[in-house]
Amino acid sequence: MKKTNKSEAETLRQKAEELLKKKSLKTDSQLSETDILRLNHELQVYQIELEMQNEELKLAYEQAIEHNQEEEALKESEEHFRTLFENSTIGIYRTTPDGQILLANPSLIKLLGYSSFEELADRNLTEDGFEPSFERTHFIDIIKREGEVKGLESAWTRMDGTTVFISESARGINDKEGKIIYYDGIVEDITLRKQAEEMLRKSEQMLQMVLDNFPGVVFWKDRHSNYLGCNQSFATGAGLNSPAE
Repeated sequence: MKKTNKSEAETLRQKAEELLKKKSLKTDSQLSETDILRLNHELQVYQIELEMQNEELKLAYEQAIEHNQEEEALKESEEHFRTLFENSTIGIYRTTPDGQILLANPSLIKLLGYSSFEELADRNLTEDGFEPSFERTHFIDIIKREGEVKGLESAWTRMDGTTVFISESARGINDKEGKIIYYDGIVEDITLRKQAEEMLRKSEQMLQMVLDNFPGVVFWKDRHSNYLGCNQSFATGAGLNSPAE
């Protein structure tokens, strides 16, 4: 493209020089008014053509600069995503409706107890998912119905057979026809929270059992005198079957 423009510019320049030589070979008395007008017209045409060539070169240069800037911006964006993907403390994945694992970041690979992405990707989610508590179709049905899942809590089985509790959010990515081609999602490890909740539940059960076996009447209220709880003795005296009532 640049060679062609340069060649055309040189040709125009040569033509202009030839016209000037012709003009210089003649004296003013030898040139008719018609010849002068014709030469001036041709020179003006060549000048306009040269200016147009310069404009085309300028536009091509500006487009090349803009294209390079777009490529640099895309490269920076890709690098930013890669950094977030690799260094995120939460799990990030991309899977397909038929159960293939296309992407998984290091945090998710570690969370599930695998040593590499390739090892994790050998597992098909449709045939052998991570959620023993429910089928993968449950996850797919929610996305089909609502377009996404938010904070879906479940228990996943790690590679060594141990259980990890997770909170999952994901959305379906559609093609031009509106068909889901893959799922993009994030996974947060909530195992410690679940363990704390279970310890609290057991502690409350233990306290309730002690209170229920206490012979005296026990109850407690909030500052507005609303009953918050009681033991079995108080419930029986109030004509109730259990403190839960």
